[in-house]
Amino acid sequence: MGEDITPNSRLFEIPPDGKVVLPELQQLVHQEVPPSVLEQIDLEMRIQEINIYQAEKTPFLADFGSAGKAYLLAYYLERRVPWVDRFYSVYEVDLASSGEVIGSGSSLIDLDNVKRETTRPYMWHTNTNEDYQDRGLGMRRLVLLNEINKRLFRDSLGSGSLTAPEPVHIWERLVEKGLVIKEGEGYRFR
Repeated sequence: MGEDITPNSRLFEIPPDGKVVLPELQQLVHQEVPPSVLEQIDLEMRIQEINIYQAEKTPFLADFGSAGKAYLLAYYLERRVPWVDRFYSVYEVDLASSGEVIGSGSSLIDLDNVKRETTRPYMWHTNTNEDYQDRGLGMRRLVLLNEINKRLFRDSLGSGSLTAPEPVHIWERLVEKGLVIKEGEGYRFR
């Protein structure tokens, strides 16, 4: 575990009034993104069997000081299985202050064959390294992915199809804080 973060400390909290204060999202150039972030995204692309991916928008950084940094990068994706699936995706990678990757997540927007959006943004995956679980990173990741989707694609993030209990728990806590509403079988940020 990174020495820069106090063991078992909360890395992100939403106050009782639900008013989230995030650091300013700083625009970066691609050369400013650490290699460990790009390696994590490349690994996830291979795991998800993505055949083509290309950067679509300017990368962003959210600096949480001693609670680490989050890098957000948007991509156009294609997966051929044997048909072609097309998406816009935003990847979020969490780093400890030491530079260690401590978690990641991504959202998707489905596209038709001429790159028109056919869905609203939805959560694709989220993962937090075991040493950093139960410290608020999953919730922080959802809040950040919502903010960047609103900025880049002018729409709020939804849950998509949920299968595991952990994400449902996080979405339910966001409902309690008044940031999210129940939408059909899932959830969506207000």
